[in-house]
Amino acid sequence: MAANRGKIAIIYFVGESKAAGLTYNTAIHALAGESAEMKVLLLIAHGSRKQSANDEIRRLALRVQALCGEEYAAVVAAFLECAEPGIQQGVDRCVELGATEVVAVPYFLAAGKHVAMDIPAELACASAGYPQLKIEMSQYVGDNDAMPELVLRCSKQAGGAG
Repeated sequence: MAANRGKIAIIYFVGESKAAGLTYNTAIHALAGESAEMKVLLLIAHGSRKQSANDEIRRLALRVQALCGEEYAAVVAAFLECAEPGIQQGVDRCVELGATEVVAVPYFLAAGKHVAMDIPAELACASAGYPQLKIEMSQYVGDNDAMPELVLRCSKQAGGAG
C-alpha cells in the first residue's frame, strides 16, 4: 500500500509541477533530492493604471511561455510601477516556482532611466533576499536586431501598405 501511495504522489507532484510551469525533468530531480538547474524568464514591463494594458503583458508572458519550450521552465510577468506584481513579487514568484536562475527581460523600447537605472536597482534589491539565485538582465526589447523588421511588419498591418 505504501508503494502505491508513493507512485500516486509522484504522478500528482509531476502534474502539479507542469501546471506551475515546471518541467517533468525538474520534478523528477526534485523528487530524487537532486538540485536541478531551473531558469525562469521574468518579463518586466512599465505597468499602467489601465488594467487592460497590464493584461496584455500577462497574455504576452503566456504566449512567450508557449514558445520557449524547455529553455525556460516558466515565464513570469512583473511591472516596474502602476501594477502588480512588482519586480520584487515577480522574483519571489520565480523562487516559489523553483528558479535557480532568472533572466529579466525589460519590455521597453528605449534605454531611458527605467532600463538604465530603475530596473537594475529593483533587481539588485530583489536579489538581496536570495543569495543562491542568479539574476541576469537581458538587453531591452527595443535594442533587439529584429525591431526594424517588426516596425515594418506593423506598418503593413495599417492597411495602406502591401
